[in-house]
Amino acid sequence: MTQREFAFCFFPVIMVAYILPLADGRATLDVVGGKGASLARLARAGLPVPDGFHVTTDAYKQFIAANDLQPRLLAALAAVAVSQPTTLATAARAIYDLFARAPMPHNIADAIARAYLKLPGAAPAVAVRSSATAVAGAMAARPPRSSRPTSGSTTTR
Repeated sequence: MTQREFAFCFFPVIMVAYILPLADGRATLDVVGGKGASLARLARAGLPVPDGFHVTTDAYKQFIAANDLQPRLLAALAAVAVSQPTTLATAARAIYDLFARAPMPHNIADAIARAYLKLPGAAPAVAVRSSATAVAGAMAARPPRSSRPTSGSTTTR
């Protein structure tokens, strides 16, 4: 047995799923957010849900880590004073800019592109639904340093 075979035998490689099919049973609140989990349950129940896929919280975590966004997100939020709405607007703009300027890691972009190409039709229109508001509510109930990643679901229209 080679050293590599030994390592794989005792330390298996954990595959990270950046994308899940819409009806996948692994599409839970923690993995795809509230809206994604609800869409998955509807699809599994046989209700008419458009084809689509989920971008998982692992993809979000990787995006944040690859761009070292966590400290800058926390810094923007630390500047918010609830009694001064302008500070919220300033933080929201700073956070928007952080996300808009951060490059998407190639492995995540490739996974999204592959999932999109599997959708029916030549150039299907899609709707993107974020679970950020559900996650924001969960974060508000936790200490400030705790974070829960967002995720999204994409369905064809």
